Amino acid sequence: MLDTILTVATGGASGLLGSVIGKAFSIFDNMQQEKKSQRDHERTMEMHRLDAELRTEERENELAIAEISAAADMRMAAYQHDASMGKPSKWCTNILRLVRPILTFGLIVLTAIIYFNATDAGKIEIEVSVVFMLGASVAFWFGDRSMAPKK
Repeated sequence: MLDTILTVATGGASGLLGSVIGKAFSIFDNMQQEKKSQRDHERTMEMHRLDAELRTEERENELAIAEISAAADMRMAAYQHDASMGKPSKWCTNILRLVRPILTFGLIVLTAIIYFNATDAGKIEIEVSVVFMLGASVAFWFGDRSMAPKK
């Protein structure tokens, strides 16, 4: 009889032990699945972030191409406009070519005259304005065709 009771008790205990072990493996498997899901989610989020960065760079490149194309089109239109006027006379061409140097040289001379004669506060304000005009004219006339920085 004791054998029967021990058999029933150990059989139940082994069944219970099997259930506990099965549940432990089930919990372990669920934890592994959760970690895998977390890694998949992180990888997906990283892919979305990289995709967004790539699209941003692509848009910046397209914008740069559009700006360069627009500048080239404007320059070509200016050249075509000048060419459509026909061939001007020699003296007209020479006068047109003298405008930039004469204006710039005149501003340089005006700046020097005011600089060496400035004593009052009012003259200093005029000097600042003339120096600004000089800088603006030099930048306008000579800075238009400067090399663009490489990106």
